[in-house]
Amino acid sequence: MVAYRYDGTFAGFLTCIWDVLENGIEPVAFLRPNDPPTLWETREPATDREKAKRLYTALNKRVSPVFQKLIARGFLTCLPDKELALLELIRRGLREGNRVRLDLSDPVMARVNLALTKMWTEWDHLKGFIRFSELDGFLVGEIEPKNRVLPLLASHFAQRYPCERLALYDRTHHEVF
Repeated sequence: MVAYRYDGTFAGFLTCIWDVLENGIEPVAFLRPNDPPTLWETREPATDREKAKRLYTALNKRVSPVFQKLIARGFLTCLPDKELALLELIRRGLREGNRVRLDLSDPVMARVNLALTKMWTEWDHLKGFIRFSELDGFLVGEIEPKNRVLPLLASHFAQRYPCERLALYDRTHHEVF
């Protein structure tokens, strides 16, 4: 058993999943760069965007486009040990197909669905309550979400204000759009 350390990106996560599936390794944890050291043996595969893309495409073709999106959105949630839950769903999806997504009695699927519901609720709330201030020709806003909703909010505000120069800062995850 090993712990995987990755760069915190979705591509980095999918690279770890590729390594798990290819080598038959059973991870006990997934660690991000700033997580403390662990007593478990640690593997740190370098992010390989080609492998990540191939795995992401396989989720679409071998399971379904909806399942593929569920995994990507699930990665944005603040679900504890989300990587282990998503790994379990990916394994089952590749083995069983789309029915894994439809099995709402499955405890892992139920946890991920609940986390997604909470994320979408947070996204919807922030979408309506973010206030921007003007600063040197930019509209600037700041959020402090639990989930990584900035990528979802970014596309919303880019469409809503197409002619404006925007900056939106996620204080929790230290990301900027």
